[in-house]
Amino acid sequence: EDSLSLRGQLRFTPTDMLDAIVSMDYSRDRTTSSYKEVVFGSFFGFAPAESPDRFEGAYDLPDAKTDRNILGLSAKVTLDTDAVIYTSITGYRTMDLEYTEDYDSTPLPLVGLETTQDTKQFTQELRAASNTDSPLQWIAGLFYLHDTGEAFDLIDLGELYVGFPDEVTNSDTLTNSYAAFGEAS
Repeated sequence: EDSLSLRGQLRFTPTDMLDAIVSMDYSRDRTTSSYKEVVFGSFFGFAPAESPDRFEGAYDLPDAKTDRNILGLSAKVTLDTDAVIYTSITGYRTMDLEYTEDYDSTPLPLVGLETTQDTKQFTQELRAASNTDSPLQWIAGLFYLHDTGEAFDLIDLGELYVGFPDEVTNSDTLTNSYAAFGEAS
């Protein structure tokens, strides 16, 4: 199995009033097994009740895999004035996935799965909050989300299901969301 994760953060304070934090995270997974453990008995005689190696089996798709990349970036900038604290939080995240699996976990070509996904997300929050000793404290802000996704799924019914077509789904998603918020006490 091949996995990698990184995370980092930088902080900038160019003045007493201005503070900025930039963050990044990254994750990569490259797995090569679609192993499913038979926990009771055998599966039509193809899998032993107990195997000395949990990651070996009699599959018709020995090159099953998961290839996944996830990247996240964010920035938080705060301006602290005498009367108001202004804050901006910006985020971006993306995920790419390729996944194949021998769904039936037998040496027969019964059911296979192939999936690809690509998602991207952007968020922005702007807010202002009171910064005084006044009895009236308040906060107000705006939030925006933009999310896109593409997915392709192929359920391969194999050679034994003559006359039955494979199941294919292809989907695209788009979400735009807006919000305003506030509170005073």
